[in-house]
Amino acid sequence: MKIRSFSALQVFGYLDFKTDFNKDINFLVGGNGSGKTTELKLINALAAPNFKDLLTIPFESIELIVENKNQNIRIYAYTRGSNKVLNCSACTEELILPNFSTDEFPLHKNEKLEEEIDMILRRQTDHQVTKFITSLPKPIFLGLDRRRDGEDTKGEDYYRHREVFYSGSIKKTFSSRKAIKGSLGVSLMETELLVQNTYRRLRELEEKHQSNLRDSILLSSFQYSEVDNESFAPDINKWRLLERQREIRQALYKIVARDSKVSSEVDNFFTRLTSLAEQLQENGDNASIEWLLNKAQIERMAKIVDIIDEHKSRVDQIFNPIRGFLKVVNEFYEDSNKSLEIDAVGQLVVVRPGGSECTIEALSSGERQILVILAQVFFGGRNSTAVFLIDEPELSLHLRWQEKISEVLFTINPGVQFILATHSPEIVGNNKNKSVRCR
Repeated sequence: MKIRSFSALQVFGYLDFKTDFNKDINFLVGGNGSGKTTELKLINALAAPNFKDLLTIPFESIELIVENKNQNIRIYAYTRGSNKVLNCSACTEELILPNFSTDEFPLHKNEKLEEEIDMILRRQTDHQVTKFITSLPKPIFLGLDRRRDGEDTKGEDYYRHREVFYSGSIKKTFSSRKAIKGSLGVSLMETELLVQNTYRRLRELEEKHQSNLRDSILLSSFQYSEVDNESFAPDINKWRLLERQREIRQALYKIVARDSKVSSEVDNFFTRLTSLAEQLQENGDNASIEWLLNKAQIERMAKIVDIIDEHKSRVDQIFNPIRGFLKVVNEFYEDSNKSLEIDAVGQLVVVRPGGSECTIEALSSGERQILVILAQVFFGGRNSTAVFLIDEPELSLHLRWQEKISEVLFTINPGVQFILATHSPEIVGNNKNKSVRCR
């Protein structure tokens, strides 16, 4: 999906918008008070949809044009008396919603407002308009708190899970363990959860490939060997599997229990095979009875090497997103001689200059910003047609990082559309032709 344009009349009684967007990169620029943050919120309110912003931000009318599967779709809302009406070009029945006044429901968070909106959302879930809009790819909106829209409860649930996790065995490792506080505290916990879930998903895929590896190795035992006139001569290429002993052992240990008996048999096989290779070299590679007896097994092992290579290539491809994420993050962190790692269960670990490990609380505000944004771009928008709405990506970043972050974002997934609301010339950099003025 791509966002093509947004327009609005009388937002807060005085703001009008009319903005056309590029399909790839957009820098939403304008002075303080021009309404950049409000425009992002209203775009997300229509495209998500986000009923809270839709019902609490006053406007006369708003309209969003999106392109999905080569079709332009118009999503729009307008105020009609004491109601707000939501509709789209693909629907025949409009959705009528209450218009919450700021007098009855202040814009800051309060329980009554949250309960009312939650009730409306549940009541209107099956409405034609709601079902259609939610069927479209949802944009990923990162506001100033860097909390992904729609993740309000997940961060709090994960906070409790995280406290339980760190109060157990890990507490001994991180003796100074404390709750994440300071800038982006909750969004950092959501980021940990996002990375951890991605890591677990990739591990599950790896396990499936290990199952395929096991089946392929077992089936290779039943491969029928054809005989020809040249097959009795030792093939020097087959001896290369001696150089792959370690990889073959590791592959076998992934599909069978690792015990002394298995290790002993594997070691014995390679010891005898090495001895046979030396004998054949001494005899000028002439065939021997021992070679003929073990020829079929050697060919099977050569086949296993090919199977292992294919398995390794697929597993490497599976974990490319994790490696790419760590590589890009650490290109920023190298300025402070820190590095980010992911442990065996998917938890984020920060390695300090002296080599000691700690949790992500050790990160500075700028490093936290980088971590949250990059994690969302790498793992939150896996779809190549994702749309990112990011408010002030320059927050807490050094000028050099501001220059770097936008270029990095655009190379991670060239198919993604970015709309960045910014005050920073460094964020825009050499992409002034991609700037779109708010209003």
